[in-house]
Amino acid sequence: MDENKSDPTALNFDNPNTEINRVAVKPPIFWRNKPKLWFLQLEAQFANSGISQDATKYNIVVAALDENVLDFVVDILSNPPENEKYNTLKKALLNRLTDTEESRLKKLLTDLELGDKRPSDLLRQMKSLAGNSISDEIIKSLWLQRLPQQTQAILTISNDTLDKIAEMADKIIAVYSSSEICQVTKVGSLPNSALSFDRNKLDVLQADIAALTKTFDEFSRNTRSRSKSRGNDRRRRSRSNSARYEFCCYLDDILIASKDDAQHISHLRQVFQRLQDAELVIKVAKCKFSQTEVNFLGHRISFNGIEPTKERIKVIEDFKLPETIKEFRRFLGIINFYHRFIPNAAENQAILNEYLRGKKKNDNNKIPWTEEAIQAFQNCKQQLCHATVLVYPSEDAHISLMVDASDLYIYKRNTTD
Repeated sequence: MDENKSDPTALNFDNPNTEINRVAVKPPIFWRNKPKLWFLQLEAQFANSGISQDATKYNIVVAALDENVLDFVVDILSNPPENEKYNTLKKALLNRLTDTEESRLKKLLTDLELGDKRPSDLLRQMKSLAGNSISDEIIKSLWLQRLPQQTQAILTISNDTLDKIAEMADKIIAVYSSSEICQVTKVGSLPNSALSFDRNKLDVLQADIAALTKTFDEFSRNTRSRSKSRGNDRRRRSRSNSARYEFCCYLDDILIASKDDAQHISHLRQVFQRLQDAELVIKVAKCKFSQTEVNFLGHRISFNGIEPTKERIKVIEDFKLPETIKEFRRFLGIINFYHRFIPNAAENQAILNEYLRGKKKNDNNKIPWTEEAIQAFQNCKQQLCHATVLVYPSEDAHISLMVDASDLYIYKRNTTD
């Protein structure tokens, strides 16, 4: 047999003139909530099966649609075009069943919650809804708000990429999460044998538990703990932190304030020695030394003073007018976090706080905005965008604090002699 001659029975799937009368493709029922992903999977099956004819692909799609979806494209099915049947039907399904940008943004801002999902899964879902219309910084801010508070406190200070922060969040949730199983049974439904449990056996079990507990306590006192518990680290930091050191230890970070390079080297040696004495290890890759300014917990700390970071100011500047009480509380929470940088902040917030009187925390009722309230909302944003730099107090000055009470304003004044 001559191997150079082609087999007349072989099919050339790349040839557009090749016709296929029977194919072995059985796609799943159309996914109405995820039409784009459904078409991606279907076209992969087309490629594997060598299907290229427009009519064949069109008929396969029609066969996978249920009666509810068919109503959306009945005009195309009744009068299909002569050419490009598949692409016409695909485009119509995507346009008519895909959520609008407004509905996706509404779902992104209000509807999505963490629930039983992993933080990384929630982030991927939020990115899918946001598309290319929202920056990663805003997505990060919205995503962090939906995480538990202890997780937010740890992740807020991280400068890693958003994907790496999501991986870290998964690990934190895995450590903190705990399952609880409750069971309720009617007393009358229990058998008599269960109710008449041998009291002597119960006393023996209690004695055994007490003996084991005593043995475990003695073992714990005589053995150095290797636990990775957060509570042990907190107690260890509390013992190692002292007022005579110019250091600030918060969660997993240590801030060192030095006047010059020589003092900075001396401070570093003291910190390293204290860490070694406490048997703590640092990650050098995450450390920054000899910095003239640092970003910490949403603040920029430098020689001149303390001010909000540009990234946080940008989030406030782009914050849209809230529609519900729940969204409005989030805005006020961010503003109040930086209230010390806004002179007379309570004056504008007095009008806005009226909307919160008698309202629940997660109230989704619409806000009846007035022109005066909208102007106060914009003023709060502008005040933070032009936030005041908080300078450090003079060590030699005498500081006086004067306060007063008012039904309209929150009054406080610091004076320095």
